Amino acid sequence: MTFKESGFFSGTTLAPLHGLSRRPLSRFVTVSAISGGIWAVIACFVATPRFGLLSVAGLLASPLIGIAVGLLYRPADAKSPLARVGMPLVTLYVAAALFGTTVGIFAFLLPGPGRFQPEVVLVSVLMTLSFLTFKGLFVVLWPLSFLNHWLVDRLTSQRPTSRRQTDKTFETPDSSSGATLAPRYALDGRLLRRVVMVSAMSGCIWAGIAYFLASPWMGTPIVSGLLASPLIGIGVALLYRSANAKSPLSRMGMSLFTLYVAAALFGTVVGTCVLMGPSHDHFQSDIVLDAVIVTLWGLTFKGLFVFLWPLSFLNHWLVERFSDRSRHYAAASTQ
Repeated sequence: MTFKESGFFSGTTLAPLHGLSRRPLSRFVTVSAISGGIWAVIACFVATPRFGLLSVAGLLASPLIGIAVGLLYRPADAKSPLARVGMPLVTLYVAAALFGTTVGIFAFLLPGPGRFQPEVVLVSVLMTLSFLTFKGLFVVLWPLSFLNHWLVDRLTSQRPTSRRQTDKTFETPDSSSGATLAPRYALDGRLLRRVVMVSAMSGCIWAGIAYFLASPWMGTPIVSGLLASPLIGIGVALLYRSANAKSPLSRMGMSLFTLYVAAALFGTVVGTCVLMGPSHDHFQSDIVLDAVIVTLWGLTFKGLFVFLWPLSFLNHWLVERFSDRSRHYAAASTQ
């Protein structure tokens, strides 16, 4: 008996999980738990200066938090670009609240001044959410949350059982004419590899642009951002493609959004390089935040976005055009 037959995943609450047998559900839980473990590494750098050894409780609970957040995101069945962008922010704050709750309960049970004082849990949650918001960490973690949910959805969704079904997934309205972007579920193995290759090459080109623009005020640490540019290019391309923007206005908006996401990721890498350098004390997360703010500030108030925005639009168009060739080749080979 599947979970759908038992009624656990039937109805409107968990509709997107309909038809999950025990094996796909097990895969979903496993991938979500691994995702939570990766987020634990991020939390280790961000939360350790604030919570000290108490953060260990939150780190140990991160796989369970990852599963809970995955179960929260998937029922939303976000289809529009706005909903797909908004839900990762909601789940990011939910995960932060759960992390703070775990740390607070740990402090509540430990011997010390906060033992058996209920307000300790509330203070821990408010401290976590305040740090996430007013330190600007959500600017960096929001796109990572978006990418995280896309990857979990990609790795846990049921794949077609035959080549014919795989080809049918590409038969979407206007897909052959190039009027729309390929849906996120239409990325088979061959197309995904091509998207990754073209996006990495695109990231290398953007690394050259970043070198001329940012090296005068970033100095030597910019090398780390340049080395990470292919990965940033891949992440931004997957982010843009998953939005499935159809109208020219939405494509322009997503191009601007991904431009700022790429800049934030670039600043994060550079800040992390400075953070891990010998001239600074470790676990000073403000260094990473400062690098992100400086990058976004220069992009905005230096007016760089005015000419980088059209380049971002052109970049996504070219990546889409070159990477989707494999779809037409595959369709031609089956005829």
